[in-house]
Amino acid sequence: MLLTPPCGAHQGAGVAVGVYRLWRDGGFAVGALLAGILADAYGITTAIWAVAALTAASGLMVAVRMYETHPRS
Repeated sequence: MLLTPPCGAHQGAGVAVGVYRLWRDGGFAVGALLAGILADAYGITTAIWAVAALTAASGLMVAVRMYETHPRS
C-alpha cells in the first residue's frame, strides 16, 4: 500500500490509509507474538498452520465481503 494517497484522491483517502496501516502494523506485532507462543507451546508446525489458516480466512472474508468500486472501462 502506498504511504500517501494519490493527488486526485477523495478527502477521506488519507484517513483510510491511516486506518489500514494501524491494523496492518498492529497485526504484524500481535501475529508475531501469537505465532511465537503457539510455536513454544505446540511446535513450529502448528504455528505455521495457524498462520496459514488465518491468512486463508482473511482472504476468503475479503473475497466474500468486499466489492470493486472503480467501474471498468
